[in-house]
Amino acid sequence: ADIFSGFGIDDQDAAIAVSVGDIEPVGLGIHHHVGGRAGDTGFNFPAIFEPGLVRVLYDADASSTEQAQAQSVSSGRTTITRPYFIGRPGVKQSFQINYDPYTSSIRKIAPEFSGSYVEVNGTDYVMGEVTQPLRTVEIDARGLDELVRTEGENLPAPDLLSLDTEGSEDDILAGARELLDDRVVALTTEIKFNPVYADGPTIGDIFRVMFERGFVFCEFEHVGRLTPMRGRLGTRGRGLIAFGDAIFLKHPANIRGD
Repeated sequence: ADIFSGFGIDDQDAAIAVSVGDIEPVGLGIHHHVGGRAGDTGFNFPAIFEPGLVRVLYDADASSTEQAQAQSVSSGRTTITRPYFIGRPGVKQSFQINYDPYTSSIRKIAPEFSGSYVEVNGTDYVMGEVTQPLRTVEIDARGLDELVRTEGENLPAPDLLSLDTEGSEDDILAGARELLDDRVVALTTEIKFNPVYADGPTIGDIFRVMFERGFVFCEFEHVGRLTPMRGRLGTRGRGLIAFGDAIFLKHPANIRGD
């Protein structure tokens, strides 16, 4: 699926639309991704937009930014990296860098989900084990609205926003209200259907914020399951739907021109 499918726009339609100016004025060119350790992002773009995209990657683990920059640039992408924790501005957080660094977060797995697992290549990936913190960093949160205002030309404002932050998505959206209102036209974010993270947002929290900011839900690009109990092989069920990636588009009636 691509980010335009919710409005019935495929690659060919997008090419035609750009040629007549239907999409180009929206400025689909700057993509901010929070949780950028891997050097990749959550959007699956139509091929016509890839060459002109500029990606801004954030990760609170400063040691990962060089890796993210190298991986993104090696794929031919224009990339800016920033070692910032993105969240509610002015709040100091304890950021846990975990055994699996891709699970690093300010939030802990809820006790009732610590024994849940995903089977990966014949191995049980147990949430309570892979999220064990190796070290904790005290870090100041930066809001996206604040960053774009203060960095000016050094940090272009996002047209597209994607979040992969293991339970802090609500804080990021709270610090990006101006951008969501005035600039961002598409967002993809990890969603929790069940309260996997202690005090973390679930699907209703995220949907409410996005609807308030004038977005419409497009689709789930991915849905994943967790199994709460580790049974013997041959006796295991499918588990429960626990997380996924949701795509939102700004409703055309709510897009504000400069």
